Amino acid sequence: MSETDLKEPTLAEWSHCLRVMDANAVKRFIRADLAEAYDLHEPVSMLMQLQLAIADWLTHLGMLSDSQVASIIKHFDPYLREWAQTIQPALKDDEQPTLTLAVCDGRWVSCTGKRNILDVEEHEVVDELPKFAITHVICNVTALYFSMLYRLDILRKRRGNKEAGDDPEIPDPPDGEAERRGDPKTLRQWADQGSPESSEEGAPAG
Repeated sequence: MSETDLKEPTLAEWSHCLRVMDANAVKRFIRADLAEAYDLHEPVSMLMQLQLAIADWLTHLGMLSDSQVASIIKHFDPYLREWAQTIQPALKDDEQPTLTLAVCDGRWVSCTGKRNILDVEEHEVVDELPKFAITHVICNVTALYFSMLYRLDILRKRRGNKEAGDDPEIPDPPDGEAERRGDPKTLRQWADQGSPESSEEGAPAG
């Protein structure tokens, strides 16, 4: 699979690789929250790939409403745009962008490099937490993205690059595989050789 194949899925393909959001949820999110036009059969931008992947991850936590998910995506938009612009050359270089989202006590959301914190209950930005947070849920956005690419690779292998149908459930990468795919030393090999499913007994290709 080429790098272009990996980076330019159609919206239908990318939506099918999401874990929680179904096609209707994706359409609502794009129309209402992103306020963008879309075509299921056209390539989806890197930024929208990222927005959908993060929205899906936030939704799967089961602690945030649709409006709260949308407010998080909107608030951290500058950082998502920066990440989307820098991840493409990272497939060829040895350095990758680092982006982490943290949801604290299901209410406060912070992002790598952004000093203030979004309070999704009060819909306001605070400089610091008003109290110690007990539960922290962390998302490594780079690992999340490469996990999606893994699922996309498997989806395309199963379809033979045909359009969406009722496909079997797409598996997640083996334990630690998304993180290894985030290793700069393996990115180019993976882009050239495809997913671990193509090697013996699921071992990482290359």
